[in-house]
Amino acid sequence: MKKIAMTLSMALVCVFACFCLTACGEPSPYVGTWTATKASAMGVEVDASEIYEEGFSFTLEANGSASVNLNGDVSGGGKWVTSENGFTLSDADGSNPMEFTVSGNEATIEMMGTEIIFTKG
Repeated sequence: MKKIAMTLSMALVCVFACFCLTACGEPSPYVGTWTATKASAMGVEVDASEIYEEGFSFTLEANGSASVNLNGDVSGGGKWVTSENGFTLSDADGSNPMEFTVSGNEATIEMMGTEIIFTKG
């Protein structure tokens, strides 16, 4: 009886381990650095470098953390989560959420009538 219980216990441990390893899987396709490439407002589209002379980018990490580089000023402590159409980037406490819509390797955000397109690469 003890042998059967031990065998059953070991089998359950193996099944549990398989589930854990399967959950690890591949990192999200959103993980990586996204760089602003275009911006548009009131029907006018410009290269993002015309607005952000020293660049505007953010990096999403596999552990859910994020950092932002705006004109050379880097700030960490952000976080991100996947959403229905892309991902949401926010402060570490979840405040100031910004919803990005993803299509291919482009993530788009619209804020106060301005649309900014970021390209992953």
